[in-house]
Amino acid sequence: MKEKFFEYLKSLGYQDRINEVNKLLKKVSKITKDDEDKVLESSDFSYNDKKVARLEALIGELRVVVFLDRFNFVNIKLLKASQSGRRSDINAELSQEPFFIEVTCLTKFYSRKSYNGIYVLDNDKFKRELKGKILNKKEQLDGKEGKYKKMIVFVLNKYPELALYQKEEYLKIVESCYKESGIGKDYYLGFVTGLNNEDFIYPELYN
Repeated sequence: MKEKFFEYLKSLGYQDRINEVNKLLKKVSKITKDDEDKVLESSDFSYNDKKVARLEALIGELRVVVFLDRFNFVNIKLLKASQSGRRSDINAELSQEPFFIEVTCLTKFYSRKSYNGIYVLDNDKFKRELKGKILNKKEQLDGKEGKYKKMIVFVLNKYPELALYQKEEYLKIVESCYKESGIGKDYYLGFVTGLNNEDFIYPELYN
């Protein structure tokens, strides 16, 4: 399956990213304790689905596994869409508490504006889009019996988004969306940029 996946990357014009993706795949395999083929299967890889958004969603889930590992989550598992009883993209544990985690990508984000080649962000529109995604993912995470925490993780994919704000500025926006959406104390929001020391979880996790 792995070789088929690399063929898939080439078919979509990502041949120059194969080494980078291969390193990510190996890292996720080590974290989840699943072999690389199992990781791809659990990420719902399909050679025939050539939509770039599907590829970026798959890569986004792999990046979130690494993100969770950095925040000391354990027993991190990717879940197939067809898996019986599935309510999340990823299951994990922190301090012996189960977490159900949904991943959503921010790609070619709707809120970009360019003034003379300089990109800025429309904060109000950015917040509306984030809140819409929060409420949509909340529907997928709610309704399962038992004690568990829930997290929605945003994966920021593209320049110039990565360069628009620093962590503190994104944190303010995410904090505002968290409060205004009223999702409840059992919810957390993650934000993944891939830049060193820029990723975060709101509210702060317990130790």
